[in-house]
Amino acid sequence: MKYNPHKYQSYATDFIVNNPIAAVFLEMGLGKSVITLTAMKMLFESETICKVLVIAPLRVARDTWPQEIKKWDHLKGMKYAVAVGTEAERKAAVLRNEPVTIINRENVDWLINKSGLPFDFDMVVIDELSSFKSYGAKRFKALLKVRPFIKRIVGLTGTPSSNGLMDLWAEFRILDFGKRLGRYITRYRLSYFEPDKRNAQMVFSYSDEAVALINSADKPFVSAKEYDNINDKLLYRQHEMLKLIADHQSSSFSYIDLRAVLVKKKFLSTDLDEELKQLLNELLDVRNWTFHNPQSLMVAAKEVAEKNIPEELREIVQCTPQINPVLIRKVVSYELVFLGSLVIHTERRIKQFQSILARMKDDYQEMFDSVEPKSFTLLPGTDLTKVQYIERPVVSRLDDLSSDTSQISMAIQKSKYDGSEDSFKDWVVRLQTDKPE
Repeated sequence: MKYNPHKYQSYATDFIVNNPIAAVFLEMGLGKSVITLTAMKMLFESETICKVLVIAPLRVARDTWPQEIKKWDHLKGMKYAVAVGTEAERKAAVLRNEPVTIINRENVDWLINKSGLPFDFDMVVIDELSSFKSYGAKRFKALLKVRPFIKRIVGLTGTPSSNGLMDLWAEFRILDFGKRLGRYITRYRLSYFEPDKRNAQMVFSYSDEAVALINSADKPFVSAKEYDNINDKLLYRQHEMLKLIADHQSSSFSYIDLRAVLVKKKFLSTDLDEELKQLLNELLDVRNWTFHNPQSLMVAAKEVAEKNIPEELREIVQCTPQINPVLIRKVVSYELVFLGSLVIHTERRIKQFQSILARMKDDYQEMFDSVEPKSFTLLPGTDLTKVQYIERPVVSRLDDLSSDTSQISMAIQKSKYDGSEDSFKDWVVRLQTDKPE
């Protein structure tokens, strides 16, 4: 069949020919395949390229691309091989060394990391670029590994952001090394997206420090001192929240335990929804893991090391403990992505804590509604039927009641407090200062 391109098709073909990096976003049925094949033919004829790898979904790789090559008169004579099927069939197709090799996207990792064949393609066409939207997928990591050796690349799709604009980062990271949207997903998120809740409680304001550090960074690393300064403050605050919400020790008193008591004694009648129950259980697991030095870390470290031994070496290589010298791991810097991950993790925790705090307030309101007579402080313009929450600025002093409370709590915990005046005085330590008359 004779190919009579529309103006947009000729424009797209010329764009691919004139730009080593190209993205063609056209809806299904508008001829993305023939546009690209025509550009490939022109590049072959000008000796700009020698070998092309076309990556596509299985059916498209097996049927559509071969059909397109056979369909158009001007593409007659273009030699190709389709690398799908069994490993032997795929390998045989690649070894034919045709100018065009077509492979399904599921086998990109195999071709690059497992086949043992050289990756000598100077042009790559990704048909359905959106299938590379996940930067954690094996196919993405494999193609990114050989991306520096690819001279020309084309991404084809009609739906570049089917699940939202977040999809675009990985797609363009493959195409242009991050020139347009940044080399790091964290910087992309922080530059173009607003978290669901940025101005949460003040205890989480340290995440703003991390954001500022990321935005001012001029290299992909941050010093360990800067990272640890932010990380330690964030973790401390999160640990405090975990103790308040999900501590399940026999000697502890947290929301997860208090609520069970209140329901049992019929102070509360409403049950938690399943989503909140699952969240509390998740936070309980997090609390148990973070407040101890889990034995599982040692097992996990060995497991990770063994699983990272190349498959072909596993029979002759084994992991053994380093006995002497003792190696002390001293981190001097972190990849910037660690800091970004910390921010994103914190934003997620903020949302979780806020949902639980909102439920705490609902529970307190339910108990308040059932109390008669009610005790309250009358404030102008307030609804006396609703519980009010008011911040009161204070200066914490060593000789205030909160300090006494901590001391007596420790004594009770050790079973060394009998409630007597002498026992109270033994445990309460006050700073002796000269006070003005």
